[in-house]
Order: sequence, then C-alpha cells, then structure tokens
Amino acid sequence: MMVKQSKTPGRIPERSKPFFARKVVAVALVTVFLAILPASADYEAAMSYYRQGKWVEAASEFEHVVHNAPEYDFGFFMLGNCYAQLKKYRSAIQKYRDAIKINPGKVNYHMMLAQIQFRLKDYNDVVTTLDTAEPLATDAATKAKLTMLRGQALYMIKDYDRALVDLRKSNPAKNHSIASLIANICFKQNDYACAEKALGQAKALKPKDKASLQLLATIHLEQAARERNKAAKTAKYAKAEKSVRAWAEADPGNTRIAAKLGSALLGAKKYEAALVEFKKALKADPQNCNIVKNITSCYNGLSQAENLFTWGKKLSECAPKDYTGYYQMGQAKFIEKDFESAKAFAKKSLSVEDNAAAKKLIADADLGIEAVALNAAVDADAERVRREQEAEKARLAELKKKREEYEAKTGLKSQEGKDQEEDSDGDL
Repeated sequence: MMVKQSKTPGRIPERSKPFFARKVVAVALVTVFLAILPASADYEAAMSYYRQGKWVEAASEFEHVVHNAPEYDFGFFMLGNCYAQLKKYRSAIQKYRDAIKINPGKVNYHMMLAQIQFRLKDYNDVVTTLDTAEPLATDAATKAKLTMLRGQALYMIKDYDRALVDLRKSNPAKNHSIASLIANICFKQNDYACAEKALGQAKALKPKDKASLQLLATIHLEQAARERNKAAKTAKYAKAEKSVRAWAEADPGNTRIAAKLGSALLGAKKYEAALVEFKKALKADPQNCNIVKNITSCYNGLSQAENLFTWGKKLSECAPKDYTGYYQMGQAKFIEKDFESAKAFAKKSLSVEDNAAAKKLIADADLGIEAVALNAAVDADAERVRREQEAEKARLAELKKKREEYEAKTGLKSQEGKDQEEDSDGDL
C-alpha cells in the first residue's frame, strides 16, 4: 500500500515502507530542479496530478516531460514513482534505472529502486543496488535505512554473516523485526547464546510475540537434546518445558504445541504428563508416526510392558521402515523377562535398519537367557541337594522307627541307645 501524496508543495511523497522494514523516504524539493528545467505545462500538470494521487494522469504527463527532456533524471524518477504507485513494479524499476543512468549520484534513486526490487523479491538485486548506493549515503538516517534494508535482503539470500553485520547496526534493541531476524540467523548458525540475547530484545518489545516464544522454546529443546550429561540434560528439558508453556499461553490455538510440550516432559522424565500431551497431539494429528514413537518411549520409561508392546506394534504398522517399533516390542518382552522373544524382535528391528539399540537389546537378551539357564542349573542343583537331604532324613527316621519297634518288642535297648544313655550319665 502506497503512502498518500504529501500536501507539502513541491515535495515528492513518501513511499510506503515494506511490511518488514521502515520506509525509505523519497523527498526532493521541486525548486531544486526549477533552475535546470524550463517552465513546462507538462511538468506542472504532472506534479499537480501527482499531489492529487492521480497516478495514471501524472504518469502520462511525466512521459511527456521526459520525452521533451530526455536528460532530465528527476522526471524519470517521478515517472518511476508513478508506476510504483500503480503497482507496475517492473516499469518503475526501468524508470529508476533510467534516472540513475543519467545521474548516478542521487542516493534516493538507488534507495527507491532497492525498495521495489525487495517488493518483487529480487533480493540479490537489492544487495547490488545498495552496495552501489552505500558510498552516496552521507547522512546517518539514510545510512541506517540502507543497512536495514540490505540486511533483510542478505537474510533472504542466506548470506547470514553479512546480514548480521548490517542488522546489528539497525538498533535491534528498539526494532522487534530486526531482533527477530538476528535471532533466527544465530539459531541457524547454532549460536544459541546470540539467539537468546536477540530473543531477549525481541521479547522486551513484544512479550507475547508467538514467533519469538516459539523460537526460544525450540532453542531450549535443541540445547536439551544435545546435552550429554544426564543430570544437565534433565534440567535443560525442565527449562524447555517452561519455555514451551510460555509459548502455549501466547498461542493457545496451536495444536502443534502439545507435541513440543510432550517432548520437553519426556526429556525431563515426566512420563505420565508427557503421555497426556502426546495423546492430545495424536488426536489432532492421527497420522503422525513420530508422536506414536514418543508414546512408546513414555511407556518404556514407565516399564509398562503391555502398553509398550501395543504401541510398539502400532509404530511398526505406522512406520514400517522405522526400526523403533520392533525394538520397542522387544523391550516390552525384555521387561516381561521373555528374553527369547525380546531377541527375536530385536533381530526384526535390525532387519529394518542397522541400529545400536537393537544390538544392545540382543546382547542384554543373551545375558538374560544365560542368567535363566544358570538360575535353572542352580535351582536344579538346589533341588537335587534338597531331595538328597530329604531322603537322608527319611532314612534316619526309618532307622529310628525300627530301633524303637525293636526295643518295644524285646525290652532291650540297642547298642546305640545304650551309648546315648551312657553319654547322658557322663554329662550328669
């Protein structure tokens, strides 16, 4: 949308700024050019129409002006402005280039050209135009506008190092859009400290900005995922949980947040709470196999073998090329101490994709199988000893019984009985 014509006589109206940047003002005093432009009805009519916002009529009159004065750079510039107002951007670009060709020293000509190039997403052209214009920008305001616009164009063509140089000169502490761009660049370059600093500036200007809160939550999740120390990892996931909740508060209708919150809770080992979020996310996105995978991780963490097996099977059906489904079914069997089945599912997992988790499960299952065999052998030995002891006990009991029967029948004590009595007498 173009800014309305300025009511100031003899002044070129300001161009509207792009949605992403502050406007570059194209201002020129008509009196500056009166000395070099002969009195012309075409010129006066053109300026009159321009001030009234009659862009078609103004363009027609300026066409007459440049036809009669082909070296008159300002006429081409104003004609370019008319075409820009009419959204005939390619024509506007050509007229700005004509003006620059005649008078390359006018920084405003370059600035207006760059704005239209940006509008058309010709970002490489924007950078080229502004690189040429930079030596012509002598005042601080123009320099600031130039670096801001060029920084945004450099961002769009992914020349992040140059973009950062320009954007950092564009007062990010007072410009939310610039601070956000810097944060995004730093995030893409894995410079999380830089990204968090820029996001702090962005949040200070717009505390409830969804995009900033989302990026901060994403950064905290990435930091937690990359952490190797277990204690630090859990703590970072707890920090990520807070960031995701802040994002959710600012963007309550976003159904994708539940999955992110579930990931933070899973990382913090809050399995029950994570399950609630993942199942909420799956309800909103039933075909999302990654959510199913995360649900299996929750049940694994809770050691709930039956649920783990059920969801592992769902995962293998949802994502047959993902080894995780069979692996989780194997884990479920391992929890139940069915080591042979656990090993079989781990081998199925390996048949889908070579993975360290399944190999470890096979090794653990083999140890379990060995332990079962060893325990069985120990139990068998123990049972054998127990039976031998029972047999010996029964034999002695039988001998005692026979002795007692003999004594009762004969009235005589066996030698063993006599020995026991003598031993008793000696004790006394």
